[in-house]
Amino acid sequence: MFPFPFDIEPFTVEADLFYQRIGRFIAKVFLLFNTKEFKGLENKIPNGANIIVTNHPAAVKEMIGPVKDVAIIFFVYDTQPNRRQLSFLASDEIFSKKEFEGTISKHLHPIFRILLKPVIQLFVTYAIPRIKALGAIPVYSSEFGGRRETRERIKECLLEGRAVVFLQSNVLHQSEIHPYLRRFRKGAAFIAYDLYRKYKMNIPVTPISIYGTEGFVRPFKKIRVNIGKSMFIKSFLKAKSPVRSFTDALEDRVKDLLEESASLIRLAHSKK
Repeated sequence: MFPFPFDIEPFTVEADLFYQRIGRFIAKVFLLFNTKEFKGLENKIPNGANIIVTNHPAAVKEMIGPVKDVAIIFFVYDTQPNRRQLSFLASDEIFSKKEFEGTISKHLHPIFRILLKPVIQLFVTYAIPRIKALGAIPVYSSEFGGRRETRERIKECLLEGRAVVFLQSNVLHQSEIHPYLRRFRKGAAFIAYDLYRKYKMNIPVTPISIYGTEGFVRPFKKIRVNIGKSMFIKSFLKAKSPVRSFTDALEDRVKDLLEESASLIRLAHSKK
């Protein structure tokens, strides 16, 4: 078995309170200067297994910003109605102190790497246990065994009735079909299909679009989150390739949700 750096936190009152404290702290820090607008909150699934699929615009644009995408999704699901705890998928790099420091440093000018090294080390030491506390599941990009273990952990979460978030940032296929969207990977659809095939679980897959998280500090920039109605793998079982067809449908739906957000922005600007 491929070693995981930690066990998924069980559902307990203490774990939920810790999740709330850490998540709210991250949301405050990374969303401090932003206004927020939500659409489709009634489409959140209140309980039971749920796959959440969203674009990852900050990851498309920059390095630091991706935390804002996690922060805004946490914020949305920490908001009534239907507040619930989430498990996020995250690159395995951020679970290793050395690799996390390297990931941050490579985006800095050599002079700043030297000057900010103590700050980076402190940040990484502080961040890693809190990322774990948010229920993050590491995704291994290179080791086959690691990827298989990741899939099993995701399925374990879903069988326990949890919600798992897939932030779609495809580093292997970076052609962009929209400025805020890359081609979706098939992981979410594959897991939905596998659980239906083995257990007849028709898990709701909730498409979400995020608009406006690029830029680590963009004072007063509005972040728009648009939550669509859930989609189900069962509707695609007759397709030649159910997993590919479901992936394409999710991608198209998130693109439509993004266009809805963009239309609202254009309408707001036209009224000024």
